[in-house]
Amino acid sequence: MPQISELPDIEDTYRTIFDVAGTAMVIIDNDMTIRLANQEMELLCGYTKADIEGKMKATDFIHPTDLERMCAYHRQRRSKGEPPPTRYCFTLIDRRGREKEIYVNVSLIPATTTSVASLTDLGKAREMESRLRESEEKYQSAMQDLLASRHLFRDLIDCLPDPVFAIDTNSKVIAWNGAMESLTGVRAHEIVGKTDYEYAVPFYGTRRPLTVDYVLHPELEVQGHYLQLRRDGDVIFSEVFSPLLNNGKGAHLWSAASVLRDREGQALGAVKIIRDFTAHKEMMAQLQYLGMHDVLTGLYNRMYFEEEVTRLDNNERHTPVTIIICDVDALKLVNDTMGHHKGDLLLKAAADVIRAPFRSSDVVARIGGDEFALLLPKTGRAAAEEACRRIGESVKSYNEGSPAVPLSLSVGFASGFPPLRDIFLQADHNLNRDKLLRSAGAKSHFIATLKAMLAERDYITEGHAERLEKMALLMAEAMDMPKTEKADLLLLAKFHDLGKVGVSDKILFKPDKLTTAEMEEMKRHAEIGYRIAKTSPDLEHIAELILHHHEWWNGGGYPLALKGEQIPLCCRILAVIDAYDAMTHDRPYRKAFSCTQAVSEVRRGAGKQFDPYLVHVFTGVVLRSHCFDCIG
Repeated sequence: MPQISELPDIEDTYRTIFDVAGTAMVIIDNDMTIRLANQEMELLCGYTKADIEGKMKATDFIHPTDLERMCAYHRQRRSKGEPPPTRYCFTLIDRRGREKEIYVNVSLIPATTTSVASLTDLGKAREMESRLRESEEKYQSAMQDLLASRHLFRDLIDCLPDPVFAIDTNSKVIAWNGAMESLTGVRAHEIVGKTDYEYAVPFYGTRRPLTVDYVLHPELEVQGHYLQLRRDGDVIFSEVFSPLLNNGKGAHLWSAASVLRDREGQALGAVKIIRDFTAHKEMMAQLQYLGMHDVLTGLYNRMYFEEEVTRLDNNERHTPVTIIICDVDALKLVNDTMGHHKGDLLLKAAADVIRAPFRSSDVVARIGGDEFALLLPKTGRAAAEEACRRIGESVKSYNEGSPAVPLSLSVGFASGFPPLRDIFLQADHNLNRDKLLRSAGAKSHFIATLKAMLAERDYITEGHAERLEKMALLMAEAMDMPKTEKADLLLLAKFHDLGKVGVSDKILFKPDKLTTAEMEEMKRHAEIGYRIAKTSPDLEHIAELILHHHEWWNGGGYPLALKGEQIPLCCRILAVIDAYDAMTHDRPYRKAFSCTQAVSEVRRGAGKQFDPYLVHVFTGVVLRSHCFDCIG
C-alpha cells in the first residue's frame, strides 16, 4: 500500500483522475448512499454531483422492478456467503424519468463495506456497436485491399493512438506502430520481420505466445497468468500485468487480439491492440486507500474504525476487546497561537507517538480533529493498562527530544465484551475524566514553553524585556502607582510580546520594511498574546493589557483603535518606554538613535501616539537619570 508521504496533494489528484475516467463511476457506502460521483455519472443520470454526493442513494436511480434484486446483491456482497455476480444489468431512471438499460460492474473495496461501481448505458453501447459493425464491414472490405500492400497497412495502424502490432500466419511481425515503440522502447525496424515470438520479449523477457498467437492458433495451450482472458469468436480480450516494458517498472495492460481474414475468410494474420491502464489501477488503489485512511496522519480513519467495531461486534473469537481513546491536549491553543500548520505537525507527532508502541496489525485510527482511538482485540484490562502505560512512555520519550511544541495526551480506556458501542462510551467517559484532571496542567506546561521560547529568542533585541522592566519601574515610582498596578506594569513589560511566538521568523527578523500583508500578520501578535494569557492563571489578569499595548492616544493604533483614556494606563506607559528602547538600539535596517534624538522623537509623538502627560513624566525621568543608555 502506498505510504502517505508518497502522495502529495493526493485527494485533489485522484479526485481529478476519478472525474475523467471516461465512464460513469460512483462510490457507494454501506447504507447505499453515493459518496462520490464523477462527471460521466452526471451525464448519465441528469443530476449534478452536488445533487448526488452524500444526498442520494443508489436506490434512487433503480427501476422498481429491479430494486429488490439490486438491494439483495448489495447485502449479499457484504455477507460471508456465496458472493453475488460482479457484472449485471438493471434499468436506471434518470432525472427526466427516462428509462435506460445499464450494464454495471461492481467491486467491494477490500476490508470495507464500500463499493466502487462503473455504469455503461447499453442503449448507447448498442448504437455504437451498430455503427462500429457498419464501419467494420466497410473496414474489412477496405482491409483486404490494403493487405495487398503491406506498406499501406503499416501506415494505417501507425496512425492509431494505441500501441498496435500485427503478425502473419507464420507469427512474423508485419507491423509495429509508433505507440508500440513508445510503450516498449523497441523500434519498428528492430522487430518487423522477426518471428519465434520475439515480440513477447519486451513484455516478459522471454519468447512465448501472446493472445495474438492464441487467437490465430486456438489449439495452443495458454501460458502465463492472465488476470482476465475472454474469447469472443475471432477476438480475444485480455487483462494482464507485464513485469518489464522499457521503464523496468511493469504495467497493467488491456489488450484485444483479432484475426485478419481475406474476402474468402482465410486467415492472413492477426493484429493486437494494447492499452496501458496502470494509472487507472493506481487510481483505484488510491481511492481504496483514501477510503480507509486519514490523509494528514496516515492512520486509519473513523469510517474504517467503525467498520472494524461492527466486524468485531459479530465475532466472539476476538473477545475481550479494549478500546483506548487519546485526545491531544491544548490543540486549539496551539492552532490559535502558533497557527494551524503547527497544530498539524503536533497531530502528526501524536499519531507517530500513539502508533509506536503497537503492532502493525492493531487498529490505530484518527476519529476526530484531535482524537485518536485504538481497537485491541483479545485484550483485557491488565493488558489495556499496560498499553496506556506504553503510550505515556512514548509521549515522555518524545518530549525529552525538546520538540518546538510539547505533546500532552489525555487517555481513557475500557475493556469488555460486545456490544462494543458500550465499551467505546465507557472509554470516552474515562477520557473526559482524565482530560479534566490534566487540562489545566497541560495548558500551564504549554504556556511555560511559550515563555521559554520568548525568553530564548528575545524578538526585538537582546535584553529588551529586562530594560523595559527597569524603565517601567522608574516610571511607576515617579507616578507613585499603587503596588498592584505597578506589578501589572512590570509583568506587561516582560510579556507584552508573548504573542510573537505565533508570528513567523521570516516576518519578525525581516531586515527590510514589511509589506502591507506582512504588517497585518505582525499586528496579529497582540490578539495571539491575549488568547495565550487568557489560558494562563498567572497571566490572565494582564490579558487585556497585552491586547491593547499597541493602541495610540489619537485612536490610530490597533487592534480596536481605542483613544485617550480608553487605553489602560499601563499600556500608555509601555507605549512610551517601548518606543524609546526601540529607537535607542540597533535594527537590521538602521543604527540606534542617541538618547537626545530618541527623546525628541517621543516628544514629537505626544498627543498622537503617546499620552502627553506621560511623555512629560518620561522626559523628567530621563533628565533625572541623565541618559537611559546607562540603564541595563
